[in-house]
Amino acid sequence: MLTVNRRIPAIPENCLEPCDRHGRVEHLEIPGCGRARVYLPFGYDETELRYSVFVLLHGGGGTPEAFFPEEGGALARILDCLINSGRMAPLIVAAPTYYPDGPADTGIEGSRQAVVAFPAALRERILPLLDSRYRTLPDRDHRGIGGFSMGAVATWGAFLEDRDLFRWYLPMSGDCWALGRLGGSSRSRETADLLAEAGQGRDFFLHAVTGDRDIAFPNLNAQMEAMAERGDVFRFGSNTRYSLLPGGVHDYPDILRYIAFALPEFFTRRARPVSGVHHISLKCADGPLFEETMRFYRELLGLTLVREWPDGVLLDCGNALLEIFRNGEGIREKGAIRHIAFAAEDVDGLAERIRAAGYEVFMSPRDIVIPSDPPLPARIAFCTGPLGEEIELFHEKG
Repeated sequence: MLTVNRRIPAIPENCLEPCDRHGRVEHLEIPGCGRARVYLPFGYDETELRYSVFVLLHGGGGTPEAFFPEEGGALARILDCLINSGRMAPLIVAAPTYYPDGPADTGIEGSRQAVVAFPAALRERILPLLDSRYRTLPDRDHRGIGGFSMGAVATWGAFLEDRDLFRWYLPMSGDCWALGRLGGSSRSRETADLLAEAGQGRDFFLHAVTGDRDIAFPNLNAQMEAMAERGDVFRFGSNTRYSLLPGGVHDYPDILRYIAFALPEFFTRRARPVSGVHHISLKCADGPLFEETMRFYRELLGLTLVREWPDGVLLDCGNALLEIFRNGEGIREKGAIRHIAFAAEDVDGLAERIRAAGYEVFMSPRDIVIPSDPPLPARIAFCTGPLGEEIELFHEKG
């Protein structure tokens, strides 16, 4: 099921200003693979710490300086701000190029050919040099990759071919071209199946971002809709996320906004047993009150229907779901909102942790199937929070 987040905050103004605790950007020559610009966080030279690495790829026809010009630029200041504010752990950001050494064809076909060859360059030259030159954490749990436009095409390629090297993926304003140019729209279902085959049985987190006025939006959106049909692999709200900026266009200012929004969640989500709100549940009597409630949420608030079964519905709120039951009796001792459901990867483990902390788990973990079309199997548990609130732990089983 495709869930779209449409709230991407603007970059705070103070994050675009120089600060005292700033990192540095240096030049790196990569034999056979051109050059890279590498951001090192504040304090890198004063400690022996090792850092996660994020590989960031420019758009077609661009260079590493698109993200990190000689004087550092806006992205370096954004990274400094995110790190200094505690929103993001210090990390290394490497911006190489997918174009080979020497004169390169930077047109669409030349860029496509360069991107096709890039996964091998990552594996054989770029990552080994980064790991030998800098204090990295050289494993897939501490490596991410993302890119803009043609750099997003390369990111999808890394998902397919370098899946043992990266766990974190941030394709921005670009679809997967593994089955041909603009294959995300022209062959969306086959592309989704190909990506699902690569992701099957893997631990990964993928966040695709674009704007609804971006030239790449129709292609990426079609691909994400097809990927949502492969819920056995791509669990939106859990290991997969799709964000859309209203009015966002195909240019670097919006891409910097996407990076500032999405990058802080990388390298951290694995430690969190809860990955977000899955749904909020309302209890409603059938008949006129249910019809009025549906009109309110669907016509006034514009929520879309995603599932329906005899006792209720699920509506899409953008980055969570609203569940409305129609079998209530109008009694509201607990109020209309009955419980909050959190998306959780390990329902059993989290329920045991809550019980061990002294809170009531009044429904032990169990498997259910919501009789919608198609059916939705899930693993759930219910507990009582410290204020008496009812909390559901919910894991879609695909």
